[in-house]
Amino acid sequence: MLKFIRDMEEKENKWAESTLVQPEVSTLHKAIRQDLMKMHKALAKQIDSVLDTASITLKNTEKALADTQNLKETNKEISSKVGKVNDTADKIASDTKTYWDILT
Repeated sequence: MLKFIRDMEEKENKWAESTLVQPEVSTLHKAIRQDLMKMHKALAKQIDSVLDTASITLKNTEKALADTQNLKETNKEISSKVGKVNDTADKIASDTKTYWDILT
C-alpha cells in the first residue's frame, strides 16, 4: 500500500512539474512559430522576386532571339543583292568600250 501511495505521489509530482512547465513551452512555441512565419514570408518574397526577374529575362531573351533571326534573314537578302550588283557591275565592265572605240 505504501509503495502504491509513493508511486502515485511521484506521478502527481511529475504531472505538476509538467503543468508548471507547459506555459513556458507554449510561449516558446508561439515565439518560434512567429519567427518561422516571418522567415517564410521573407523567403517567399525573395523567391517571387527571383521568379519575376527570371521571367523578364526569358521574355527579353526571346525578343533578342527573334530580332537576331530577323537580322539574319535581312543579312541574307542584302548578301544576295550585293552578289547580283557585283555580277551586273562585272558584266557592264566587260561590255564597256573605250572612248576611242565609241568615236571610231
